[in-house]
Amino acid sequence: MTTTDYNGGVFDLGRVMQKTFEAISRNWVVFLGAAVLLVGIPSLISGYGQITNTINEPFAGLAFVSIGGILSVVGSYVLQGMVVFAAVNGFNGKSVDLGSALSVGLRFFFPLFGLAILMALGLGLGFLLLIVPGVILAVIWVVASPALVVENRGILESFQRSRDLTRGNRWRIFALLVVYLVLSWMISWIVMAVGVAAGGNFATASTFWGVAMVLGPLVNILTGVVSSAGVAAVYYELRRTKEGVSPDQLASVFD
Repeated sequence: MTTTDYNGGVFDLGRVMQKTFEAISRNWVVFLGAAVLLVGIPSLISGYGQITNTINEPFAGLAFVSIGGILSVVGSYVLQGMVVFAAVNGFNGKSVDLGSALSVGLRFFFPLFGLAILMALGLGLGFLLLIVPGVILAVIWVVASPALVVENRGILESFQRSRDLTRGNRWRIFALLVVYLVLSWMISWIVMAVGVAAGGNFATASTFWGVAMVLGPLVNILTGVVSSAGVAAVYYELRRTKEGVSPDQLASVFD
């Protein structure tokens, strides 16, 4: 297939979702392993700390919550880099191994962390200003992370690159973000329903705490993988429709 097959076209929400789950299915071992290691285990540690704190062991509980929180922060940004790398290769029909994905994730940890700090400050200010500015910035900056990883740009350059790529497609991107948000809520509601059914109530049932310790990290794993892969799919679709970039051209930056 030639590069011209990818020129032009309209940003397609269905194709983005298809690419998201295609990338996950092609590299599911890497996605699952990375998410369990970098998101699931830290969430499990934090959950255990919350339970320990609840049963009157505040110092031990605080220690576990703090450790889990730090590991979650580090892990979430390493996971972003790993998922973008694996997803981009998945779009080109390639499978990657956990070691090579982890290497990319670690390499881009500090830039992604810096990007996240500036993004959090900007979005936080935007949401304070009657919410709408925050939503607008979230849409404009949605592909800043994959732009940083794939194109090896600086932090400020990545914000500008995302702004340029999303121009003309922001309403469609907003609709897609709403779909992913609803999906995330549905997962949380299902987990809550299972927890209530297993434990009876959230305050005293010991069975619930055991279920929550398993299902809470599971939700974080699923949402972390789907959201990161989804952002990578949005980035690919924007590059495809605006610049005619093919999957092999996109993946070649990691060769």
